[in-house]
Amino acid sequence: MRTPQLHDYGESQRYLARFQLAWLDAQLKDQEFIAAPRFTIADIPTLAAIDFALRAGITLDTALKDVTRWYHAISSRPSPARSGNGRHTTVRPWRAANASISIAAK
Repeated sequence: MRTPQLHDYGESQRYLARFQLAWLDAQLKDQEFIAAPRFTIADIPTLAAIDFALRAGITLDTALKDVTRWYHAISSRPSPARSGNGRHTTVRPWRAANASISIAAK
């Protein structure tokens, strides 16, 4: 069964994504990476989030020079460059049968 899509919600999230990309652009103004003067784990989910946004039809505004610079630098690193068909991340369904997670109430 396909989940119904809510157009207004999607548009509000598109606006929020653009707002957050503008915020990130300001954060990257004087630094090469997100959280430190070197590549850290903070850069990895951000790359995945931007790749997801691009797949969802959100474009990277050319005015966001520092995000664009960061995105091209991070996505050209060896690991992301090897991982996909034109995009850096590959969406694969997660299978619960492959995991054993136990959550116990205390």
